[in-house]
Amino acid sequence: MVVGECMIIDFHTHLGKPKKGVKKPEISSGVEDIIKIQKEANIDKSVIFAMPQEPFLEKNKEANMEVFTAMGPFIPFIWINPYFFDKKEVIDSIKRFNVRGVKLHSVFDGYYPSPKFLKDIIELSVKLNIPVLFHSLWGDLGDVKHIEKVAESFPRAKIVIAHLKESGCIDVAKKLDNVYIDTSYCPHPRGIEQAVKAIGAERILFGSDFPFNDPVVQKMMIERAKIKERDKQVILGGNAIKLLNL
Repeated sequence: MVVGECMIIDFHTHLGKPKKGVKKPEISSGVEDIIKIQKEANIDKSVIFAMPQEPFLEKNKEANMEVFTAMGPFIPFIWINPYFFDKKEVIDSIKRFNVRGVKLHSVFDGYYPSPKFLKDIIELSVKLNIPVLFHSLWGDLGDVKHIEKVAESFPRAKIVIAHLKESGCIDVAKKLDNVYIDTSYCPHPRGIEQAVKAIGAERILFGSDFPFNDPVVQKMMIERAKIKERDKQVILGGNAIKLLNL
C-alpha cells in the first residue's frame, strides 16, 4: 500500500530463528511469515536482519547469509558482532547483496557500544553512506547514553535507535540531528505524538520488531496518532526512502 506518494516500509524486521531461550523457542520468522504479515499490514517493504544468535562467528555468518539471499520485498541489513568484525568481508557482502545498513545489538553480543570499540564499524558506515541501527533497552548494555556518545563522536554517521519505548531516545535525538528513532515497542499513539513534537517527523521511522511485535498494531500507533497526515506519510515510509537512498 502506498501512502500519498510513499511506500510503507517496516524498518525493523527479523528473519530466521532465534537462539535457544530468546522469548519462546518456537518463535520464528521465515520469508513466507514476513510476506504474509506485510499483506495484512499493507506494508510494501521490510528492512530485514538476522535473529539473535549464539555469539559465535559461524552462527553470525549463517544468519546473515539467510538474510542476504531471502527473496521478497526486503531490504537487507548486516548484523555485525564487533568482536568478529572483518572489514573486507562486510564490504564484499554489502556490494554483492546490496545490503543497505548495519544492525548492532550490544545486549545479545555482550559489549558496551563505545565510540572506541565501534570506531571501525561506524567509520565504514560513513564511508559507505549507510545507517547503523542500534538496539536499545534491557539494562546498561542497551542504555541510550552509550549510543549518544557514539552519535556525538561521529556526527556524519546515520544512527538509528531502535524502540520508541522510553523518552531517553527522544532526548538523544533532540541533542543530535544525526540520530533517528524507530517506533517499535511504542506502547501508545501518544508516544508518536511526543516524538514528533520534540524532534519533528523527519527522523522517525516506522518499525515493528516482527515477529516479537505485531506490525499491524505497531503501524496503528502511527495511524492513530494526532499528528499531520504528511507526518504520518514520512514516518511510514518517506524517511526510510531517503535514509536508505531507495
